[in-house]
Amino acid sequence: MFDKKDIEAYRSIVVPSGLKQRIERDCVKKPRVIGGSRLTRFALPMAACLVLLCTVFAYLPGFDGDAVLSYDGTRVTEQGIVVGNGHGRSTPVLYSEEEGVAVTLSVKARSDCSLSVSTGTLILLQSETVLSANEETEIRGECEILWELSRDSAEPFELYLRTGDDVCTYVLEYDEALGGYVICQK
Repeated sequence: MFDKKDIEAYRSIVVPSGLKQRIERDCVKKPRVIGGSRLTRFALPMAACLVLLCTVFAYLPGFDGDAVLSYDGTRVTEQGIVVGNGHGRSTPVLYSEEEGVAVTLSVKARSDCSLSVSTGTLILLQSETVLSANEETEIRGECEILWELSRDSAEPFELYLRTGDDVCTYVLEYDEALGGYVICQK
């Protein structure tokens, strides 16, 4: 297959002195990166997840404004919510011929806002602060409130939630057709 001449020619080849080191250096395993650097491989999915989370939290139902009033976990809107009177609500509405009505509500505020009522008494349950009609208090974050109304008070009962220059008015009225009180945003 090989004759003596080919074998002698092969043996006469002189290898450059630095070739062995160069080959050994190139043979060392380098980490293979597919699709860019390691930073890119982890940073892009993390950035995408962050954008998705921000989008989801920005559009969560019931928390799309600066301040939100809710009854038993349901946001109070223009459509209104029938409160208490055995409609499967866990939040009590207290009715009494002598004393009147008491409704437990919750407020979620992203920024500072003020809260007041036109009629009745407002009690901030966490701080046990009691406010009479037309008195204001500043709140931020989540707050549970108890709105007490006497039977001799004139309807409609209004609650005001102010954030900056915006004022949201909520009205509590007795609805004969539904047989209970309804709270709605005006």
